[in-house]
Amino acid sequence: MVLLDDKHQGLAGKNLEEKRLDESGSNSRAEDSYNDEKPTTPANANPPLAEPEAPPRDINGWTWYLTLASILASTFLYALDATVVADLQPVIVRDLGGVTKLSWLSVAFLLSATATNLIWGRVYGHFNTKWFYIFHVTLFEVGSAICGAAPSMNVMILGRAIAGVGGSGLYVGCMTLIAMTTTISERPVYISCTGLSWGLGIVLGPVIGGAFSESSVGWRWAFYINLFIGAVCAPFYVFLIPNKDPRPGASIKERAIELDYPGIVIQCGALTTLILAINLGGITYPWSSGRIIAMFIIVGVLFIALGIQQVWAIGTSSARRIIPVQFFRSKVVLILFAACASGGACAFIPIYMIPLFFPIHAQRHSA
Repeated sequence: MVLLDDKHQGLAGKNLEEKRLDESGSNSRAEDSYNDEKPTTPANANPPLAEPEAPPRDINGWTWYLTLASILASTFLYALDATVVADLQPVIVRDLGGVTKLSWLSVAFLLSATATNLIWGRVYGHFNTKWFYIFHVTLFEVGSAICGAAPSMNVMILGRAIAGVGGSGLYVGCMTLIAMTTTISERPVYISCTGLSWGLGIVLGPVIGGAFSESSVGWRWAFYINLFIGAVCAPFYVFLIPNKDPRPGASIKERAIELDYPGIVIQCGALTTLILAINLGGITYPWSSGRIIAMFIIVGVLFIALGIQQVWAIGTSSARRIIPVQFFRSKVVLILFAACASGGACAFIPIYMIPLFFPIHAQRHSA
């Protein structure tokens, strides 16, 4: 054991005290530096205590809910029109003739809607959302009016095609308007309302169509009713929907060049050929027909060409591609896409085909 005299003990105590002061100063400076950086560190943010995000719209309260209801009403009408002809087809054929063209009542509507769906998604990102939505509502109403007043099956098919284009655009517009006018926290609720209105329209379509087919007013009012509902909702569309322009100040030419025209042409051709092949096969032509086989070959070639064009952004840029290719890298997105597509395809069997089967089956046995 080493014994220290008073002098050495004093020096040791002094050095120890200075060391403690240095460590205390360093800790104090480190703490001050930490406190200075703390407010800017994202991890220290406390989301539950933050002020709620204000809705990005100019209307609130009852005016917002009335506007939302009118937007959802248009989605309901679009879904209703997709299946309303299921129970109307026998009476339409009876009045207009053209039984060989019967399948085109559904094909024309779904073909035009499917082929333009991706296009409207891109166009809404470059043009004034409000007025582009109103344009599609008007187009849908024009198609409904043509169907209601159709003197022949050919005119009826034309009206269904126009209504399909307008309906596809108003549905995409509904989703776009909700996304642009709601916060992230409230958006899932309103998006689910869109699904509810769509589901109700799909399910009630055959019911309403069957009611009109047996009523004294006649089957044409199954289409005319769209005009009255559209007229009631029109003031809300014009005066209450917020005016959202995704590219303020840009000219029409500047907006138009942002579209993926090669992708639009190829995907429209691929979807159109696919739907025609499926609907004409086994009805107009046998499945073994050279026409049907050739159409399926063309479908395969066009989809391969579309995939190459989209992945390598040929004739366009990565930001302008009509298909969000990056989503296909996610297994979750692919599974959800497959599930939604399969569910939608299966839903049309009981909703559309069964109501068509029973009237025709009953008429055949009564004859």
